[in-house]
Amino acid sequence: MLNETQQQIYNWYISAQRRNNDKPFRYRRDFSKFNEEKYLPSLIKIEKTFEKYPHLRRQEFFDAPFQVHTKEKDQYYSLESYATQKALMTCIAYFKLLDQQKPDEQLEYIKESLRFVTNFCIEHKLFLYQYVQYKSVAQNDCLKHLKNHQISWYLVLVLPGFLSLIQAMPLDEFSLYFGEEIDINHLITAWAGSRVTRQFLEKKVREIDQFLIQKNLENNRITK
Repeated sequence: MLNETQQQIYNWYISAQRRNNDKPFRYRRDFSKFNEEKYLPSLIKIEKTFEKYPHLRRQEFFDAPFQVHTKEKDQYYSLESYATQKALMTCIAYFKLLDQQKPDEQLEYIKESLRFVTNFCIEHKLFLYQYVQYKSVAQNDCLKHLKNHQISWYLVLVLPGFLSLIQAMPLDEFSLYFGEEIDINHLITAWAGSRVTRQFLEKKVREIDQFLIQKNLENNRITK
């Protein structure tokens, strides 16, 4: 019987194959008659990849080949293809593409980024303004999240203190950490030209800020 992670991997895979071909899909709930002989070896390999690179354990890993390669009608990728080194490199290439997209082109990525930050703050009992300041080791965790493509670069422009932290980094340190492709001025210009995503993100950040305030106040009352 598949474990919970393997079931999630399979559902992400099916979702990518259907959505990226503009077809409806439904997550599989019942795995009692699942063809383990055919699919389990690949699921185990992909699961091990996610154990080694936990920041890749997400839907975008399976969307990557559809976005990186020239899209053709009814384009499908086998589950076995995701269990290869090529799939890993394709995923990294896709994340680099996401970094360069305009805000309105990466709305879903931004939504996932907000969920990630919210869950991170809940886990570490942080207010939103403390997220950028938080360090589990020597470096601010938010910089690691950016480097690992766990959050969109457009969050830098709306989360408290994030842009100041980035702009204070020495140029050589910034390039070493994030590479040469990221242009903050380009991001700011693209952000200024966005309407739908900018309004959505600014509104959601305010909502998350209030949610985390309430959450932390409740936690403080419980611990007293």
